[in-house]
Amino acid sequence: MNEQNGLFTLVERGLRNGDLVERTRLIGSISRALVADGEWDAVREVAARPELQVIVSNVTESGFRLDAGFPARLTDVLRARFERLPDGPTVYVIPTELVPDNGPHLAAMVDEVAREGARSDEFRAWRSARVRFCSSLVDRITTGAPPPDQRAALEADLGYADALLTVTEPYSFWAIEADPHALRTAFPIDVSPESVVFAPDIRFYEERKLRLLNATHTAMAPLAILAGVRTVREAVEHPRLGAFLRRVLFDEIIPATDLPGVAAAEFAQSVVERFRNPWLDHEWRVILANQETKMRIRVVPLIVAFERRRGRAPEGLALACAAHLAFLRVPVESLAEASRLPDFVEATTRWMRILEREGVEAVLAHD
Repeated sequence: MNEQNGLFTLVERGLRNGDLVERTRLIGSISRALVADGEWDAVREVAARPELQVIVSNVTESGFRLDAGFPARLTDVLRARFERLPDGPTVYVIPTELVPDNGPHLAAMVDEVAREGARSDEFRAWRSARVRFCSSLVDRITTGAPPPDQRAALEADLGYADALLTVTEPYSFWAIEADPHALRTAFPIDVSPESVVFAPDIRFYEERKLRLLNATHTAMAPLAILAGVRTVREAVEHPRLGAFLRRVLFDEIIPATDLPGVAAAEFAQSVVERFRNPWLDHEWRVILANQETKMRIRVVPLIVAFERRRGRAPEGLALACAAHLAFLRVPVESLAEASRLPDFVEATTRWMRILEREGVEAVLAHD
């Protein structure tokens, strides 16, 4: 990043309302990159500058835990500001990790870490007055570097080589929960309301993305891998996996949410179109990272809600969980609240037996 003076090329490719979209932009908004492990003093120095007003995090769900290194490092950054610039402007901390209520969750972790430090009470009082933790939701499928067989053609079109060449879809959305006027003063980026939204309550956007897009990814990943299907696009186009994905999404996931029916169906249709993106090689093996945690956060609440509302187990999600348990070789108890639903456990166990006896193709034919 520093060798390229903070510049990198973003290639946006995909479908929008059935039309192919392709555009390229040179991104120049980064001044420099610091590697925390070796440049922590420089990170703390930046944190104490009055012009710093926003901190954005992205450490994934696995790093968004009290026992991970991130909460302690963020606490140290804020301590540096407390010690060197106690009367500085308010700082907005905006986590983008896909965890419900990630703002209050992160604030609670920082307060817990801060209990052990010097001047703990003073620091936490300052934190309460001078730091605003804002829940946020980011929605964009970004696969990163292009496949090797595409890089040469892309760089030939660009006329230059870029070690940080990044491929993403045209769709982008970021919802941040805060007082819109106050946040806009510090962070005036909501110039395109279709892409960036500041709102006092973002629960609608969180539920829409977490359940309709991410839960579908998480539910489908083990089954797709067991079926030998490499990418999301290939799964959507697969005659049996594609039909299964759509049935789970429209017939089981949507009914388990609190989203308005029409809005949910429209967004779900856009999700399927995004999954069909002919230019994105979004691999299931990448999606499968931290699968057990993602299943508990994204899918299990849907199973519980569906059974409570419909009085029966969601058969598609039971099959998805059977593949999840078989692939990860974990017990049914790993499904948390869902493991305490007898009908669901019976359905999942039944699918596991069929999966073991007959294989994935036969299971999908049964389904």
